Amino acid sequence: MTREEITATLSAFDSLKGMNVIDRSRIAGAGTPLVCRTERALFYQGDPADRTAIVLDGRIDLVKYRSDGTSVIMRSAQAGEWIGLAETITAGPYLTDAVTRSESSVLIFTRDRFMPLMSLGGIKDSVLTMLARGYYDVYSQLDARSPVEKISAFLRSRAELSGGGETIIEITQEALAEAIGYTRETVNKTLAALASDGAVTLSRGKIVVTDVKRLDASE
Repeated sequence: MTREEITATLSAFDSLKGMNVIDRSRIAGAGTPLVCRTERALFYQGDPADRTAIVLDGRIDLVKYRSDGTSVIMRSAQAGEWIGLAETITAGPYLTDAVTRSESSVLIFTRDRFMPLMSLGGIKDSVLTMLARGYYDVYSQLDARSPVEKISAFLRSRAELSGGGETIIEITQEALAEAIGYTRETVNKTLAALASDGAVTLSRGKIVVTDVKRLDASE
C-alpha cells in the first residue's frame, strides 16, 4: 500500500476520524505496512515489546497462555484497533500472543517511531480509548472457573433447555471456543477429557451430551 492509500484507510477508522489529513499522513509515513497470512504470530507472550500496530483489515486474536497450560482469547482486534499498545508504551514484555485468524493487514510502528506520535491529539484520543477498552476487556475476562467448568456449564444449560437426557448440540469447537472465551486448542483438550469420562460424544459440528450428571461432576 502507498502512503496515500494508508492515509485514506486510516481516515475511515472512528478512532482517528478527529485527526486532520496532515497528521494522518504523518502516521501513515511513520509505520510499515505488512500483509500477514492466516495463523501467523505477530508477536509472542513474554517477548520484549518493541513495536505496536494498528489493524488495517482482517482479524487478530490476542491469546493469553496461563500457567496451568490453558489459553484464553483476551480480545479479537479488527480494523482500526491497536495491538501491543500498552506493552509498547510501557516498554514491558508482551502480555499475549498476537495471532491472525484471517489474512490481515497491519501498520507496524517501532517504539522509537511511535512515541513521537503521542504528541498528536488524535493519537492521544485513540490511545486513551484503546487502553480504556483493554482495561474493560481484562476485567470482563476475570472468571475463576476452569475451562472444564465453563464448558460443562455451557453444555448442561443447552441440555436442560432441550428437556434433559441425551442432547445433540450443533456447534463447532471453534464456535464454542468463541462463546466461552477460550482458544480452540483448550476447548479441544477439554472436550476430549469429557468424552473420555463418558459425559459427551463428539462428531463433526456436533457435541452429544450423553450424561448430564457427569457434566455436573465436572463443574
